[in-house]
Order: sequence, then structure tokens, then C-alpha cells
Amino acid sequence: MLTTPFTPQRLATRSDNENLLRLIVFEVAGYWLALPITAVIKVIPCPVIISNNNQGVGMVNLGSAVVSVVDLQFRFTSKSLVDPQFLILTVSQRREVFAIPTDRVPGMVEVSLEQILPLPAAYRQIDALGLCSHMATLEQEKVTIYLLDVGSFTIDVTKQLPHG
Repeated sequence: MLTTPFTPQRLATRSDNENLLRLIVFEVAGYWLALPITAVIKVIPCPVIISNNNQGVGMVNLGSAVVSVVDLQFRFTSKSLVDPQFLILTVSQRREVFAIPTDRVPGMVEVSLEQILPLPAAYRQIDALGLCSHMATLEQEKVTIYLLDVGSFTIDVTKQLPHG
């Protein structure tokens, strides 16, 4: 059963109103996170995630490509998502496709550009929400959503390799 505070809407990449931004929204560790719909390649059922590290990063074979999986649940709580049901495929600033697992079908919401505010830089440096760049409070749904900054999803491979 879909449990979301957002009103169901028909998915489309363009809004009829230029002052609105369409966002794909999903819940992670009690936070509603979002990506602009234009940044989402697609949402697919979650295949088996291959992971043998404690970094919250795995990979998945999509048949034509192997992509990285970034477990945001792990980033927020240091515990992996137990039963991922869907993957949100998006692209990093390096133009690398990666996936974000979620345990429910993501929703879609339109937000007025006036409601979207940047997070303070100082806050982004010290908090788990530093993965986000902006926020918007939706009064009707009584919920705050945080827009993910896919540029903050870089994986430093040198941290995972043994030195010497």
C-alpha cells in the first residue's frame, strides 16, 4: 500500500506552469528527499544489490550496465536499507549513472519555485542533510522536503583501497 502525504499525480517531465518544479519524492530515515524529475532516468524494481563493504555503497547489474548504488539510509543512520523494493536511477555531475534504493514507490509533487530555499553552507558541512542543497516546506501536506545535490554523491575510491 502506498503511504505518502502527497496527492497522486500523473507523471510528466514538464509542468504546465513554469513557476513550478516537478520533484520525485521518497522517504529515507524519516526525511522526505527529492530529485527534480528531469534528473531521474527512471524508477525500476530493485534487483539484487551486490555489496561487501561498510560504506553504504553497492552495485547492481542492470543487464546492459553495472551501476553504483548509494544507500542513503546508511548515510543517515549507519544501517543499510533492509528490504529495498525500487531503485531511482539518476546521473551524477560526472555523468555516471547511479541508483538510490527505496523501500516504497516514490511519489511526485509540484513545488512553487518561491517555496524552494537553499540550505546554509555551514549547515551542509556538518549535517547528514549536507547531501541536500535546498528545502521546501509544503504547508498543505505539512511536510518538508529536501532536494538532493547529486554532486555530493561522489565516491572517493582512495578511502576504500588499502595503502601500501
